[in-house]
Amino acid sequence: MILVTVVSHGLFSAAGVAVLTDFVRTHGRPSTHPRAAVILGLFVLWMFLGTIIASVAWAFLYTVLGAMTSFEESIYFSLVTMATLGYGDVVLAQPWRLLSGIQGANGSFLFGWSTALTFYAVQRIFDER
Repeated sequence: MILVTVVSHGLFSAAGVAVLTDFVRTHGRPSTHPRAAVILGLFVLWMFLGTIIASVAWAFLYTVLGAMTSFEESIYFSLVTMATLGYGDVVLAQPWRLLSGIQGANGSFLFGWSTALTFYAVQRIFDER
């Protein structure tokens, strides 16, 4: 699952950076702060979508394994775990508990990755301003 989420996030990252780079190359850097904010907002939403897809992949795994009673419960647990909130109102049964720790570490890594790319996007948009 780590490989699936890292490859997926890599594809989202590559696509987001390519579109951002092409936009800056074609249109130049945004001349107004609101326009720059919209471009950055779209980039962040794109990366967030990548993280949501990773959470859905984990939820699908929990459902296939029978670790959760429903897909809705799997999605909820997966989002809470990916964000490393760990509410504890829904937990995995003992045979699957280790997966939640692995998913939490995976979520921390993906959020850090997205944060680093957001800083890159800020630099691309505001460089030479």
